[in-house]
Amino acid sequence: MDDRAELFLKKYKELESVVKTVFLGCRSDERSPILYLSHLPEYRSRRAELDLCREVRNLLTHNPMIDGRYAVVPDGMLLSFLDRTIKELTDPPRAIDSAVVRERILCRTENDPVMPALRKMRENFYSQIPILRGGAVVGVFSEDTVISCLLDGAAPFGDELIFSDISGYLALDASPTVSYRFVSPETPLSDVARIFDESTDKGERVGMVFLTEKGEESGRLLGILTAWDVVSDK
Repeated sequence: MDDRAELFLKKYKELESVVKTVFLGCRSDERSPILYLSHLPEYRSRRAELDLCREVRNLLTHNPMIDGRYAVVPDGMLLSFLDRTIKELTDPPRAIDSAVVRERILCRTENDPVMPALRKMRENFYSQIPILRGGAVVGVFSEDTVISCLLDGAAPFGDELIFSDISGYLALDASPTVSYRFVSPETPLSDVARIFDESTDKGERVGMVFLTEKGEESGRLLGILTAWDVVSDK
């Protein structure tokens, strides 16, 4: 059992070293590396586990042993948590690793009819889909698009309506409350998580993050990430 405590202390020290290397470099920070990590936006969801690790570490290092044995024995789940966190920092997951890839995305082009796509969205419980031109994203069709079109009397939603008829409502900057971002497939997933977190902190909402080869808006769509994809991965 003491072996588990020693192993925990070893892994905790390793995580501290990794955090210093990855995030701090030569910079100093008054907080412990683990406390620093727990306050990063992308690790907000793991703050409870990181705080628990700090408490266990303090109990093991700052309290006398009882009959030569540690008073606290870390659970195996804590050891697994440290292993997983170390691996993610040394070999961070990429955006493409959690993205919905192009082949699985419900997309439409500007020349496609609107009503069949709307029915497909309802069947699959999709709230938004990308609109493509030559494989690149030129707009997004969403539930809000339908409401805006109806309120403005922009176009009758009949079988003849195609997406180009409502192109002004599909533009990526058409919504005052929702924005969209582009990143490359190799972008660290933590950077994507930061995009969602920082936008929320500013009272904004990122509807989707699109993956293109070079992270350019004009590039061909390779995948998408929503806030749910990023949270679920963690």
